[in-house]
Formats: sequence, structure tokens, C-alpha cells
Amino acid sequence: NAFFEDITANANGANGLRANVKTVGPGGAWVFLTVSNSVANGNTADGFSVDAVATGNAAQVFFDNVTAITNAGDGIDVAATAGGALAPAIIGFTDTLTLDNGIHGVRANARVTAALPGSANIWGHDMVSAYNTSNGVNLQASGASAYALDFGGGVFFPAGGNNSFYANGYRDMRNQVGGQTAMAENNWWGQDPPVAGQFQGSIDYTPWLATDPHPLP
Repeated sequence: NAFFEDITANANGANGLRANVKTVGPGGAWVFLTVSNSVANGNTADGFSVDAVATGNAAQVFFDNVTAITNAGDGIDVAATAGGALAPAIIGFTDTLTLDNGIHGVRANARVTAALPGSANIWGHDMVSAYNTSNGVNLQASGASAYALDFGGGVFFPAGGNNSFYANGYRDMRNQVGGQTAMAENNWWGQDPPVAGQFQGSIDYTPWLATDPHPLP
């Protein structure tokens, strides 16, 4: 397990925080990585770049109360790879703020590599991702027996996501997981109603919020 708390990683010549955690072998340890109460602003690559690999077990990465602003790359770039039989790959976001980054606000990739695969899960609530050059949230996942992409209205947050995704340069949410719908109900999309051009891939964004639950100062 790895826990990164109360970190300030600003104005570095590469990533603000770069973490690569890996366990190997059949039945190897479960990888559990958390980044909380941390800031990575103004770096020349990604704000947070995290890769968790469990070749024989499950992999989980969680971000809580994290800020990434004006990085040249992604605000948050995270991948979780699970290689154990029926083991899940899980990525979660709570109270994250990603603004004005040079590529995506959030890029998340949940991968499953086992012959007897488990699930791939990406979820988020109370997030803000806005004014990023490419996508506010970019979702990727592969190899799983089942998928849950839940930013509101899905299995994790049936009441809605309470997220604010808007004013991003390409799409506010892009779902690159073929054949899977990303649930993104009860979020603010910068306008009421949102328009189809804010989305790419299969995304259920109805109903939406009529006002911003997280107005910026």
C-alpha cells in the first residue's frame, strides 16, 4: 500500500507527483494507493501521474481532496492494472479540482489482464474539471468481465454525481470504453441544457443539474 498525503508539488520541471507501484507474481499483494489533501500546480508535465500494477491481484487508486491547476500535461493521469483471477481494477475521485491543464483535466485507465478477468471500475463525485485544453474527463478501460463507469446515476452513486465539468477545449467528458455507457447523471455541464458536442462516446448525462454545485471563486 502507498499513501500520499498533504503533498505540495508545484512548478517542477517534470511531473508534480509521479508514483509507480507494482507487485508481481501469482497471488501477489493487492495494490492500494491513495493521494489525498495534495496540490500539484504549474508543472511542465502532469500534475499527478500514478500507475498501480498488481500482476497477481487487484489494483485500486483513490484521489481525495486533490488540486491540479495549470500543468502542461494532464492534471491527473492515473492507471490501475489488475492481473489476479477475478480481481478488480478500481479508480475513484472525490473532491478533486483540475483546471486549465494543457491536455486533460483527468485521464483514467482501468485495465484487467487476467485470463479469468475481474471488473473495471472508474467513479467520481464532487469533482470539478474545467478550462482544460482537451477533455475534462477522459475514460479508458479494457480486458474486464464487467464495467462500471459511474459519475452519477450508476451502481456507486445512484443519486447523481454532483460534479462540475464544463468549458473544456475538446469534450467535457469522453468515454473511450467501447460498448459501455458512462453514467454521468445530475452533474453541471456549464449550461442548461448541455449540448451533445460536450460529449464523446456513450454517456448518460440526463438528467443534469441546472446550477453549479461548485462555483469557482
